[in-house]
Amino acid sequence: MTRSREGEPEVRLEVYKTSDTTTAWRVEEPEAPGMFAIIADGTGNRVPVDPEVDDMILALFDDQVPETLGSVEIDGRAGLNRWYELNVGFRPDDEGDGPLPIQELIQNVAHHLLLRYYGDTKEERELARATVSSSSAP
Repeated sequence: MTRSREGEPEVRLEVYKTSDTTTAWRVEEPEAPGMFAIIADGTGNRVPVDPEVDDMILALFDDQVPETLGSVEIDGRAGLNRWYELNVGFRPDDEGDGPLPIQELIQNVAHHLLLRYYGDTKEERELARATVSSSSAP
């Protein structure tokens, strides 16, 4: 994970054009190669305007599988902290040095989702990749 309260965080929420009319943030996790997360507003049509309070969809993808692997809906900062507490064991905003910048919190949740999915589904993903590769062979 690229997070350190001591140093400058590496926040990499890249704006990604998901289609001709929609945009979202894209996050990659180096320890989950081939996977990425797309973060959009609750409609799935654009980057969240106010991620502090906006509903967001975090969707997971494998670059070799054409469909979404999974997604989670989160309601702004409160939902991000709630997800983190339930899945990691603590609320990042309750740490001694105060709330994280919102984009950093989003990225941290996306990284955890990618790592969990990557670790839990390695065999399933390899099978899905093999199926996609064999069905697209001439």
